[in-house]
Amino acid sequence: MWPGPTGPNAWLRLVLVFTEVPLAANHARRFDSTEGPALAYCPPLVSIGALPPDCELETLLQEGMMLSFYGHVEEMEWALADASEAGRITSDIANAMLSFAESLSLMLCMGRFRCVYPTKEEFESAWNFSCEQLLSRAPPNFPWISTEPCSAGNELMEVMSLVMQRLRYNFGLPGRLARYPLDVAPACDGVKEPDVIQRWPFMSLNGTFGQYVVSTTQTPFMDIFDRFRELRQVMPSELIVVNLGAHDGACKDGAVVKDVANCAFDLGARGVAVEGLTLASTLEGRWKDVLVHVGYVSPANVTEIVGTALSRLAAKHVDLLKIDFDHADCFFAEALLRHGLAPAFMVVEYNRIFPPPIRFKERFSEAKAGRMGQSWMDGKRSQHWSGCSMQAWHDTAAAHGYELLQATLFDLTFLHQNVKHLDLGLDSLNGWPSSIFNTWLASAYCFAPSRRLYGHQAFASLDLRALPELPADDRCALAARWWSSEGQTSQSELYC
Repeated sequence: MWPGPTGPNAWLRLVLVFTEVPLAANHARRFDSTEGPALAYCPPLVSIGALPPDCELETLLQEGMMLSFYGHVEEMEWALADASEAGRITSDIANAMLSFAESLSLMLCMGRFRCVYPTKEEFESAWNFSCEQLLSRAPPNFPWISTEPCSAGNELMEVMSLVMQRLRYNFGLPGRLARYPLDVAPACDGVKEPDVIQRWPFMSLNGTFGQYVVSTTQTPFMDIFDRFRELRQVMPSELIVVNLGAHDGACKDGAVVKDVANCAFDLGARGVAVEGLTLASTLEGRWKDVLVHVGYVSPANVTEIVGTALSRLAAKHVDLLKIDFDHADCFFAEALLRHGLAPAFMVVEYNRIFPPPIRFKERFSEAKAGRMGQSWMDGKRSQHWSGCSMQAWHDTAAAHGYELLQATLFDLTFLHQNVKHLDLGLDSLNGWPSSIFNTWLASAYCFAPSRRLYGHQAFASLDLRALPELPADDRCALAARWWSSEGQTSQSELYC
């Protein structure tokens, strides 16, 4: 390892790393292909699990500083997604700019992880090649201020203001989702666009987002649930709903549904709402026939808590179970299903980092549950290791008679086999899902700005593009190496 910046001003000198690297390539040259060559991974995959302690510390110290840079890239992808859906840019422009954004992210990552390169010469060689890739993807006729555009980090960000202005013009083009181009997402070749139930808001970086829905139906879940009620010939007040993770009780954020169980409660459904955070105080007395349990629960006692509440309501069945605890969610589901709870529908949050066939399951921890919500930075660093992956949820649900009905960027919806006979208006797409992996690609990976949300890549010590792009066996081996290197073996399960 070659020496990196040290001392109290190390963070500042890291920003200036852009000025330390000579540019050997001719930045006026553009590659023949509009998509350019495939990008390298950052950090190099060989470094996963092999970071020297001082290098690991150096990358952590740079974490907060780099967030503003990564935020600019996320902002651009939001704008691209919105402009593409609204028909303000062609697919060629969207592809070129998403390719540029990925290339820019690579350069930022290389500046942060330069200590993993054995020698300065190796780093400079990799940097120069990546710089030429970036310049080949820059907007045509971009007025670079510097004669060496990759030598100043802030100048790289000037592209953003130019791009954002161009994306606001309305050309009346057909709207379509913004798909990551094949040079940065080869696995997305042939992946069909998901149904668009709700549109992403323009440039919204925080809060609840609209969702792309990969589904057997183009009908939003709340409409499906209402038809289910009508076919059962019951009033809303006769529906029974269990909401594990009711948060502040809100159904929507603006026009976007963020909690289907709370929506059902607002319509008069009975049931139980569980929440352990301080905002749970807003739930008391919010709904007439909903029993509220305030306090953290565990897989060991959730069956008793829910069972007692359902007994008080004289409930003989459950129509909807929603789980969003942000911690060991599938273990809560397993406990309830194993003890006989069989809701008609399950809506669950999932960990979208790990593509199938990777089965990742976070184990429940009293200590970790008690710390949730206390440290934003610690939460971001550990977000890759929370919840359960799509494959883990699929297996858990299938073992208890459920089939996947819908998948969004955030949630999975399962339908129990006992209600499949009802005419819910679910016109299944031919062959959907063709595979659980393709479902993951379409819902969690291939369409902007999914890679940037919540800083998943910004806080990762692995280039997350590598997981879906590698063959399944190599994918599992790499995930296991990353999982082990971050000390997660005692806190979670990961296998294929």
